[in-house]
Amino acid sequence: MEEIIKICKHVIECMVNDNYELLEIEGALERVSERDIKRVLHEYNPDENIIIPPEEYYKKIYVNKYNDGSGYHVDVDLWYYSGRSDLTLQLDLRQKEENELEVIIDDLRVL
Repeated sequence: MEEIIKICKHVIECMVNDNYELLEIEGALERVSERDIKRVLHEYNPDENIIIPPEEYYKKIYVNKYNDGSGYHVDVDLWYYSGRSDLTLQLDLRQKEENELEVIIDDLRVL
Protein backbone atom coordinates (compact mmCIF):
# COMPACT_ATOMS: atom_id res chain seq x y z
CA MET A 1 0.00 0.00 0.00
CA GLU A 2 2.94 2.31 0.68
CA GLU A 3 4.01 2.29 -2.98
CA ILE A 4 0.44 3.01 -4.12
CA ILE A 5 0.21 6.01 -1.80
CA LYS A 6 3.60 7.26 -3.00
CA ILE A 7 2.43 7.10 -6.63
CA CYS A 8 -0.85 8.89 -5.81
CA LYS A 9 1.04 11.66 -4.02
CA HIS A 10 3.41 12.02 -6.97
CA VAL A 11 0.61 12.35 -9.54
CA ILE A 12 -1.33 14.87 -7.46
CA GLU A 13 1.83 16.86 -6.73
CA CYS A 14 2.56 17.05 -10.47
CA MET A 15 -0.99 18.25 -11.12
CA VAL A 16 -0.87 20.85 -8.33
CA ASN A 17 2.50 22.14 -9.59
CA ASP A 18 1.40 22.08 -13.26
CA ASN A 19 4.17 19.60 -14.06
CA TYR A 20 2.38 17.58 -16.71
CA GLU A 21 5.59 17.23 -18.70
CA LEU A 22 6.92 14.81 -16.07
CA LEU A 23 3.67 12.83 -16.17
CA GLU A 24 3.97 12.68 -19.96
CA ILE A 25 7.56 11.41 -19.76
CA GLU A 26 6.48 8.74 -17.26
CA GLY A 27 3.68 7.57 -19.56
CA ALA A 28 0.88 8.58 -17.18
CA LEU A 29 -0.91 10.63 -19.85
CA GLU A 30 -1.40 7.72 -22.23
CA ARG A 31 -5.21 7.79 -21.97
CA VAL A 32 -5.97 11.33 -20.83
CA SER A 33 -4.16 14.40 -22.10
CA GLU A 34 -2.88 17.38 -20.12
CA ARG A 35 -5.35 19.54 -22.01
CA ASP A 36 -8.30 17.35 -21.04
CA ILE A 37 -7.27 17.26 -17.38
CA LYS A 38 -6.92 21.03 -17.25
CA ARG A 39 -10.27 21.46 -19.00
CA VAL A 40 -12.07 19.23 -16.51
CA LEU A 41 -10.41 20.93 -13.53
CA HIS A 42 -11.43 24.35 -14.88
CA GLU A 43 -14.99 23.31 -15.69
CA TYR A 44 -15.45 21.72 -12.27
CA ASN A 45 -14.10 24.67 -10.28
CA PRO A 46 -12.94 27.67 -12.36
CA ASP A 47 -12.21 29.82 -9.29
CA GLU A 48 -9.94 27.51 -7.33
CA ASN A 49 -6.90 25.30 -7.93
CA ILE A 50 -6.49 21.83 -6.47
CA ILE A 51 -4.21 21.41 -3.47
CA ILE A 52 -2.25 18.56 -1.91
CA PRO A 53 -4.66 16.52 0.28
CA PRO A 54 -4.04 16.19 4.00
CA GLU A 55 -1.60 13.37 4.79
CA GLU A 56 -4.19 11.32 6.69
CA TYR A 57 -6.49 11.24 3.65
CA TYR A 58 -4.20 8.88 1.74
CA LYS A 59 -5.06 6.06 4.16
CA LYS A 60 -8.67 6.32 2.93
CA ILE A 61 -8.18 6.12 -0.85
CA TYR A 62 -10.09 3.43 -2.72
CA VAL A 63 -7.81 0.66 -3.99
CA ASN A 64 -9.11 -2.32 -5.95
CA LYS A 65 -6.70 -5.10 -6.92
CA TYR A 66 -7.33 -6.56 -10.38
CA ASN A 67 -8.44 -10.21 -10.30
CA ASP A 68 -5.62 -11.23 -12.64
CA GLY A 69 -3.01 -9.72 -10.29
CA SER A 70 -1.76 -7.28 -12.94
CA GLY A 71 -2.22 -4.17 -10.80
CA TYR A 72 -4.74 -1.87 -9.16
CA HIS A 73 -7.52 0.57 -9.88
CA VAL A 74 -7.25 3.56 -7.52
CA ASP A 75 -9.74 6.39 -6.87
CA VAL A 76 -8.31 9.53 -5.26
CA ASP A 77 -10.60 12.44 -4.42
CA LEU A 78 -9.13 15.82 -5.28
CA TRP A 79 -8.94 18.60 -2.70
CA TYR A 80 -9.42 22.36 -2.78
CA TYR A 81 -8.82 24.94 -0.05
CA SER A 82 -12.51 24.58 0.74
CA GLY A 83 -12.00 20.84 1.38
CA ARG A 84 -12.46 17.47 -0.23
CA SER A 85 -14.29 17.51 -3.53
CA ASP A 86 -16.32 14.85 -5.32
CA LEU A 87 -14.03 15.19 -8.35
CA THR A 88 -12.09 11.95 -8.39
CA LEU A 89 -8.81 11.09 -10.08
CA GLN A 90 -8.90 7.51 -11.34
CA LEU A 91 -5.57 5.75 -11.75
CA ASP A 92 -4.58 2.48 -13.36
CA LEU A 93 -1.48 1.04 -11.69
CA ARG A 94 0.13 -1.84 -13.54
CA GLN A 95 2.82 -4.24 -12.38
CA LYS A 96 6.08 -3.88 -14.29
CA GLU A 97 8.63 -6.66 -14.64
CA GLU A 98 10.82 -5.35 -11.80
CA ASN A 99 7.91 -5.53 -9.31
CA GLU A 100 7.38 -1.79 -9.63
CA LEU A 101 4.09 -0.15 -10.49
CA GLU A 102 3.61 2.16 -13.44
CA VAL A 103 0.79 4.70 -13.40
CA ILE A 104 -1.67 5.75 -16.08
CA ILE A 105 -4.28 8.41 -15.41
CA ASP A 106 -7.51 6.72 -16.42
CA ASP A 107 -10.04 9.50 -15.89
CA LEU A 108 -11.25 12.46 -13.85
CA ARG A 109 -14.90 12.18 -12.87
CA VAL A 110 -17.41 13.23 -10.31
CA LEU A 111 -18.20 10.31 -8.00
